[in-house]
Amino acid sequence: MTPGDFNATCALPTRESAGRRRFSLPSEESVSYWLWTWPELLGWRRKIFWLFSPVVGRAHYPGDLWGLDSKGELLIVETKIDRGRRTQDPFEDFVGFVERQAGRSTKNTIRADTLVQRSIDLFKKEHQFLQLHHDDFIRHDEFRGTYPGVLPYSYHRHAQWYWPELYRDTIARRLVTPSYRASIESALKVREHRGNPQPQFFGLLATIHNGDPKLSARGRAHHETLMGEAGSDHVHLRAVRAETVQSRLRIHAWTPPYAVG
Repeated sequence: MTPGDFNATCALPTRESAGRRRFSLPSEESVSYWLWTWPELLGWRRKIFWLFSPVVGRAHYPGDLWGLDSKGELLIVETKIDRGRRTQDPFEDFVGFVERQAGRSTKNTIRADTLVQRSIDLFKKEHQFLQLHHDDFIRHDEFRGTYPGVLPYSYHRHAQWYWPELYRDTIARRLVTPSYRASIESALKVREHRGNPQPQFFGLLATIHNGDPKLSARGRAHHETLMGEAGSDHVHLRAVRAETVQSRLRIHAWTPPYAVG
């Protein structure tokens, strides 16, 4: 592997056949579950503590995943899936976000105090979900409804039931440990002390195909615009590939060459 590459393996999801020739990547939310399990997939130089996965409201909370590192840097990840039919633009929703936040006297969603309020509320709801539905999950019983929390919760938490081992064996255990919440609180204090620096934006291209996924022409234009708004050191492109290997899922993450389709 080259520096910055990362590999992980796990069981195939519950609805995936081990005999299928190619893994079918179902959704961006699945990729968020991988990142919750292995933050190292992002290739960031410091340890990451995920805060929440926005479901709606891209004006205030763009992206698929928000997190902090130990220095109080806010990391926002937008995932797009490359299914081989067209190139992707993971940066569109980020463009203009920095300026909109700077112009707000209220509802500045990148400030530590706002992040504290939102994360406390969502962590409480996640813990309630764990307490109320632990037995349902052990029995692999799916259910209908909206169950807010820090994990992706759109469409009846479908992605959670797609990846039961990741949730049960790694994510849920991490979320209930006092040390995880303490690490977030420490990072938020550092962030406030540093004056709430602007976010680090990640465009993540997920694929099941060989080769490097590419940005669309619009994606490249938005990438350049965002670098002008946030600074080139605050904008990142990352790729992740999943494939079936000996009845297991192999996930490989790397930094692709900057290319346009």
